[in-house]
Amino acid sequence: MMLSSLIVLTAKSMDVQAEAKPAVPEFTLKLVDKPYIMAPIQTTDPYTGVTITQPGYQVENKVVEITIKNQNYPDLMYSVRAKGHFEQEWRITHGYNGAEAGFTYQSDGKYTVIELPTKHGWYTEIYPDGAQIDIQVEALHGRYVRRPTPGNEWYIGEFFEGVTSDWSKTRTITVTYGSSSSSSSQAVTLPENSTITLGGNQTDYPQSNEFMVSIKLLLGVIIVFIVVIVALVVALLKRFQPQLQAIS
Repeated sequence: MMLSSLIVLTAKSMDVQAEAKPAVPEFTLKLVDKPYIMAPIQTTDPYTGVTITQPGYQVENKVVEITIKNQNYPDLMYSVRAKGHFEQEWRITHGYNGAEAGFTYQSDGKYTVIELPTKHGWYTEIYPDGAQIDIQVEALHGRYVRRPTPGNEWYIGEFFEGVTSDWSKTRTITVTYGSSSSSSSQAVTLPENSTITLGGNQTDYPQSNEFMVSIKLLLGVIIVFIVVIVALVVALLKRFQPQLQAIS
């Protein structure tokens, strides 16, 4: 009985640790120039044999650089969502969007960097010049699995199994094209101290309460065990008392 109680206590402690929520991510935003060169293209007219050369050129390319402070949490993933500053509906840009999982795993360093493009390829702008973009980040630990949907067992759906942090506070950045500065003044310095307690605020999970309940349960089992042993000894002594007196 004592061994079983210890096993239950250990298993419950492990479950509490496994279900601890990640802390709400801290991050900064910066608009970064990442231009690239398109190589020259040569084409030959199949009828005249004349070769035409299109010279190479530089393509302006700007991305929103999202720098997330890493946490002391194993196998952590990040999801990003964005929206126009003057709208209400959020759109997942990095993470599970209903069709596929595109989470970014936490890097081995102090920070994880995710890039949000501002153009489709090199030609179509996703955001107009001067666009204000709201961005939030979420931390996750777990996975998506396929299983029947409750209430509709014929439909196989995607469901997340694991724990997530709350969405972060909203940060806003303005996208500008042309010959503007390569970095945005909207970047905020993150604290250098990279030590973060697992699960963030200790009130995020009732680890201490679970531990005390388990200890009280174990002590109760031990007391009951001792009472039973004493009762058995007393009963045996009463039963064999005449034989003991005869021998003495």
